[in-house]
Amino acid sequence: MASRGTAEIDLFRQLLASRSGICFGQSREAFLEGRLKRRMVKTGARSLYEYYRMVTKPGTGSGELQALVDDVSINETSFFRNPAQFEFLAKTALPERLRVRQKSGVRRLQVWSAGCSTGQEPYSLAMVFLESAVFHESWDLALVGTDVSGRAVEHARRGEYDEAHLDGVTPERRRRFFERRGPRYGVRPWVRRGIEFVRASLFDGPPWPDADIVFCRNVMIYFDADHQRKLARRLAASLAPGGYLFLGHTESLRGLSDAFRFVAHGAGVAYQRHP
Repeated sequence: MASRGTAEIDLFRQLLASRSGICFGQSREAFLEGRLKRRMVKTGARSLYEYYRMVTKPGTGSGELQALVDDVSINETSFFRNPAQFEFLAKTALPERLRVRQKSGVRRLQVWSAGCSTGQEPYSLAMVFLESAVFHESWDLALVGTDVSGRAVEHARRGEYDEAHLDGVTPERRRRFFERRGPRYGVRPWVRRGIEFVRASLFDGPPWPDADIVFCRNVMIYFDADHQRKLARRLAASLAPGGYLFLGHTESLRGLSDAFRFVAHGAGVAYQRHP
């Protein structure tokens, strides 16, 4: 029989999985318990069960639940993380999707950065598009970054980063796409044009049913098998036929979905939705 503490932690596991999609297995129980205790101190809750009642109280618990989600979210990211995928994007996926759109008479590129954290990935994508010889001002960019953490989304909207967070940004890109704002570097306003950041769970549904490109990297590894299959269906539904999905380098759709084919360009890999 589970101990009372374990049973109460299980309540939070179920709550976080249903509300945010974040899953905590036994290996991450210590991490979750530590975050719960930290929130209990901040709120004055005297027990796990009292804190659970607090975050699930109708009408008043949503704010604290969001604070808990922010605390348990792992927002590890960087600019141009996994450069081989960005090379694949620039040389293969982007030109191909632009040709498809142009052939259909649509000059709009739709991109979803799912689990965008503090914004480095969406801004990296925008820089790749702006550097491309085939993507120019006559194209309309619609790039949406979503994350379950409200705190991370606010950071992304500000678009300001310490110099230590600019690892991966070449000196040329730093000069072109960033401006100094006191001790920090801010993404220039013209780079931010067409980018929107939204607090949302991956399971709330995609921004569009026909995105050209979706980045959903290093997110699926935190879900159990059932949530991975559900997410794979959502990602397939979000992409236009022939659209590209980029996952983290340790993630795979094997056994989760037959809606994609595996594709590679050099060291970069992705999944392309079947036509």
